[in-house]
Amino acid sequence: MFPLQSLVVLIIEDNDSLREALVDVLQREGHACTGLACAEDVEDSVQQTPDLYLIDLNLPGEDGFSLARRIRASQPEAAIILLTAMTDINDRLQGYETGADLYLTKPIHPSELCSIVKAMARRIRGNPDITSSGICLHTGKSLLSGPLGEITLTHSELKLIEALARAPGQTLQSWQVATHLGQSESLPSKASVEVRLSRVRKKMVDVGAPNSVIKAIKGYGYRLNSPINISPR
Repeated sequence: MFPLQSLVVLIIEDNDSLREALVDVLQREGHACTGLACAEDVEDSVQQTPDLYLIDLNLPGEDGFSLARRIRASQPEAAIILLTAMTDINDRLQGYETGADLYLTKPIHPSELCSIVKAMARRIRGNPDITSSGICLHTGKSLLSGPLGEITLTHSELKLIEALARAPGQTLQSWQVATHLGQSESLPSKASVEVRLSRVRKKMVDVGAPNSVIKAIKGYGYRLNSPINISPR
């Protein structure tokens, strides 16, 4: 019997030593973890539908970007973490465009990975210590609802709120927020990000969220200060 907040985790990593180490670390944390060497084995090897996918980008055959995109299309509620040595900003942007929740660069300390997966488990399984705010993000309708009503979101507003709600600690770095709010290939300026964030805050407050629902963290980024339920409908 696995703990209440254990996850079914699938690791796709072609480096045998790293894959085995990652599986071992997460299994010791109580997660049901399986490792595969390539994307082509995913469909044939999975007995349980994974809650979380940990994907290397430089895979033999189908690459991690393509695999993440396929998973996001077939499993909208799955958590996807890209773990790679590729640090270029364009690779990061492409990773988030595929639907990944997080883009992590190697090497990563085992304790940090465990903390990230634990945060994902709280989001997926639910955290009994958090009281629902009554705010719900309806991804299929691009709609935000709450105690005071409902409001339509733009595509970028939807993606930002969803990313904040899914992120470990409900916190994103400034460049990640800019990426989700960007309307073109270039990232918006800091002033533009603040203007767009103020619109997002207002919409959230209008449906019943607290005024401090999105708080700036000096020198780092932004944190979502209110729990939000995510519904695909």
